[in-house]
Amino acid sequence: MKILVTGGAGFIGYNLCKKLKTDGHDVISIDNYSTGKKENEIEGVTYYNSDITYGINRTIVEGIETVVHLAASARIQPSFSEPVSYARNNVIGTFYVCELCRELGIPLVFAGSSSHHSGKYKNPYTFTKDISEETVKLYQNLFNLKGSIARFYNVYGPHQLEEGEYATVIGKWDKAHREKKPLTIYGDGSKERDFTHVDDIVDGLIKIWQKEAYGNIFELGRGIKFSLKSVAELYNPSFGINYEKDKKGEAQSTLCSSNLAREILEWNPKLNLEDWIKTKKSRSNHFVANKSQIE
Repeated sequence: MKILVTGGAGFIGYNLCKKLKTDGHDVISIDNYSTGKKENEIEGVTYYNSDITYGINRTIVEGIETVVHLAASARIQPSFSEPVSYARNNVIGTFYVCELCRELGIPLVFAGSSSHHSGKYKNPYTFTKDISEETVKLYQNLFNLKGSIARFYNVYGPHQLEEGEYATVIGKWDKAHREKKPLTIYGDGSKERDFTHVDDIVDGLIKIWQKEAYGNIFELGRGIKFSLKSVAELYNPSFGINYEKDKKGEAQSTLCSSNLAREILEWNPKLNLEDWIKTKKSRSNHFVANKSQIE
């Protein structure tokens, strides 16, 4: 199958393209590389450096049979200083993708966000993702678009960003632990998150179009929540934990409570955060031991 992945050079896009290519699919990626990276490119995948907010060149998507739309401006905090950019990338970009699918008569799997449940007026990021979801629903109702929405819960895993304002909290803490630096928590650490490994997210996305489970909103999360303090403590941070002023616009708690993905897709997340952190700690300790022997 020939599949278009928008945002294919990003964190989730890399892992999705890798799996699709391994499974023998013909994969095309469109990415503007604002947060995507050249080193995330997979051999055998065709990449185009292009901004979908200016439209999608039909010549580069000839013959595609389905679209997975991951491209977006992510993270809550940057959205406060860049609301117009978030609106353009998340809303206008989604309109162009939906229009492509309508014109070609092909299905769409759209990446939503679990931040939907914290209220769309909490921050510009959540608002623009909600409007993007409504755009997909608009095309479903008016133009019979075959599409489904997948909401992700705090994704972590290989090729996640580890620094900068778009980095994941697990990415930042992996890096801090590796460099023997304090972990930083904003607030008192009581905020709770449902962390989901990117391989499980990829599995859910693929199952949507494999089973042609269109017209649904799937919540892709493990259904287990951790306080940020308890996660930080899993690292056994020898350099401590820094508590800083809480950031605005963040939900107090996220938890996937829907079983729809399990019922319809037969999706069962297999990987857990504890094992991820344990592996990272082991590799970090091994690196330190080897360095000491060399010195």
